[in-house]
Amino acid sequence: MGLLDSVLVVAASGVLTFFLAYLVVVPNDTDSLGSLSSVTDSTGCAMLEQFYPQDDDHHRVKLSQGKTHYFFKGPVDGKRIVFIHGINVTAYVFPQTLQALVDQGFRVLAYDLLGMGYTDAPGVKYDSDTYTAQLKDLLDHIGWEKSVICGHSLGGGIATEFADRYPNENYVLFGGRALLSQRAKKHLQGFIAPPYNVHMYNTQLLNFKHNPGFARCYFKTVQHGPIQNRDATFKRVGKAFGDRVLCIWAKGDTTCDFKVEGARFQEYMPDANFVALEGRHTVLGEQPIECVQLISQFTEQ
Repeated sequence: MGLLDSVLVVAASGVLTFFLAYLVVVPNDTDSLGSLSSVTDSTGCAMLEQFYPQDDDHHRVKLSQGKTHYFFKGPVDGKRIVFIHGINVTAYVFPQTLQALVDQGFRVLAYDLLGMGYTDAPGVKYDSDTYTAQLKDLLDHIGWEKSVICGHSLGGGIATEFADRYPNENYVLFGGRALLSQRAKKHLQGFIAPPYNVHMYNTQLLNFKHNPGFARCYFKTVQHGPIQNRDATFKRVGKAFGDRVLCIWAKGDTTCDFKVEGARFQEYMPDANFVALEGRHTVLGEQPIECVQLISQFTEQ
């Protein structure tokens, strides 16, 4: 048995354990569960201090579906951009990328999706309606009427759904469509490269191990979330937005398969700005400087 096969066995065992734990810790589908805000044990608190620290620009606000955690970075008068993270992680998954955006003069709004990070885990469906309503509520709360919407992975699906319902200034996608049928071995090989994996994996571990609301969120998002079969939405947005879309896709991405999904994206959005970079599914974290330069150029057009 090779190393990757051993990893797959461990991963499969971990998923089974996680599923069994889900059946035990989730009492029903309607209770509002906790978040990383409720962590009190020393191990969890130490991990939060290292991998998801908070400062004065971090806030938790009560919106229609519960409390959402968000934070700002960058100059108050900078170009506004909203960062939507992917599944399993938090808004602080790519700190190097957030800093690169700040260095380019952006005013960054990043927030934890429902059921992840410091945001509440309400008893909701965790579908497109859930996630677009959360973003709309948050933007209404802070008073941003126009901004660049930037989504990675699941966040790309949310950004597309949001653009379809609430036409915005423009938006940026990183691996915006997921094929969950990809084999696990390919998924592991095409996900994230070292040394960036250390911070991301620990961010994931915070949710899986210390977030009491994450298990239900994860399974419901996989079932109902905007992560597959969004063809009609992409076609509508492609027609409505034209070249006001930037999609950055990594050639080595097998989570959102570059060859299959990338070609389909270009078919649905022929006028979009499509850039292929070397890298994996998390190219936004692997090549922050190059990605942010592309975003900056795109927003100046």
